[in-house]
Amino acid sequence: MTMVNALQIFIDAYPLLNISVPANVVLILNEFASISSFNILPANYFFSLMFSFSESSVVGIGFASMGVSSARLILNMNSFFFYYLLFGITILFYFLLLLNKNANPAIQRLIKKLEKSFIWNGCVRLVTQSYLSLCIGCLLSFLDTRFETKSDIVDFVVTLFMAFVVVAFPFWVYFILD
Repeated sequence: MTMVNALQIFIDAYPLLNISVPANVVLILNEFASISSFNILPANYFFSLMFSFSESSVVGIGFASMGVSSARLILNMNSFFFYYLLFGITILFYFLLLLNKNANPAIQRLIKKLEKSFIWNGCVRLVTQSYLSLCIGCLLSFLDTRFETKSDIVDFVVTLFMAFVVVAFPFWVYFILD
């Protein structure tokens, strides 16, 4: 376990334990939360341009101190939403290359490089880094499911897919490592 993983577990788990901490500690932990969740993109700005969600129910104080401001999974994923989107595009590109793998030796080398360095290693790292926040986000999104706007429907579809990832990921890793 790396130090970032330990920081993520601490940041995501301490509010669920209902431990009262002073306000200055909460401020510091909120700053650590953005670091440990790899929020390097201005996700809220992009989300305001892309989505218009209906009002969601207010999350509890424990979740709010974790940085969870809404019951919408997409909003809770922050930068991870774009990382998963980029990874999906890369997988699509990989499968398009597989269709033409006999056409050119350079394509075959690119396929092997993608397989070794990015596809499986990147997938395992991405899901591992976001696993706990995905679990909590999926549960909150299922508790407050709405279909009032198109963005709500997109959030529900993303929630279903990510719930499948959350459930299937441990089994998939077990079979890869076996």
